[in-house]
Amino acid sequence: QIRFDNVAFTHDPRRGPSVSRISFTIPAGQTTMLSGPSGSGKTTILNLLLRLYEPEEGMITVDGQNLSDFTRKHWLSRVAIAGQDIELIDSTIAENIRLGRQNATEEELCEVCRIVEILDNIQALPDGFETKIGAAGLNFSGGQRQRIGLARALLCRPDLLILDEAMSALEPEREDRIRRLTILIVSHRSNPKIEADQIVQIESGEIFNASVMAAH
Repeated sequence: QIRFDNVAFTHDPRRGPSVSRISFTIPAGQTTMLSGPSGSGKTTILNLLLRLYEPEEGMITVDGQNLSDFTRKHWLSRVAIAGQDIELIDSTIAENIRLGRQNATEEELCEVCRIVEILDNIQALPDGFETKIGAAGLNFSGGQRQRIGLARALLCRPDLLILDEAMSALEPEREDRIRRLTILIVSHRSNPKIEADQIVQIESGEIFNASVMAAH
C-alpha cells in the first residue's frame, strides 16, 4: 500500500504549488486511476512516486515505511511503467521485451505476450520473436507497440505497475487479467471502460474527489 500524506511540491514558486498537501492511498492488489486535465499535477505525482522529486512537505509511505528510506535503485526495481509512447530499440521483438528482464525464458516471453494478447500476432510472423522491430518500432502499429511495452513491464514482475496513458489499446478484459498487481493508471480523463477499484481526481494540484468504485 502506498500512501500520500499531505504531500506538497512546487516547481515554480511564482506559479504556486504543483501539488498542494494532497492525501490519497494506492491500495495493494487493486487498480487506482489518477485522472485530471493537463497541468493538474498528475506528472508531478508520478515523478514523486519514481523518486525524481522528493516531497517538500508531507510524506509518501510504502506499507508504512517512508519512501525516502529506500534507495532509488531498490525502489525502482519494484516498479514498472508503461507509457503511451513506448521506447523501442532497433532489434528483435524478444530483445525489446527482455529489456524488462534480460534472463527471461522464451516461455516467460510467451506468457506475458499472451496476457496482453499479442502472442498470436508474434507467432504468425515468419521469424516470430526474432522479427526485427525496425527503427522506433515503425514496423508495428501503435497498439502493437503499446502491448510490447506492457509485456516488457509485466516481465519485470513488479510490485507496482504504472500505466501512463497506456491502456488505450487494451480492452477491459485484457486489463482484468493483470488486476492481481497493484496498478496505478494515469489518465487525462476518467475512462468508464476501465474497471478501476478507485478513481482519484486531481485538478490544480489538489485532490477534489477520491471515490471507491462498486465491486465488479
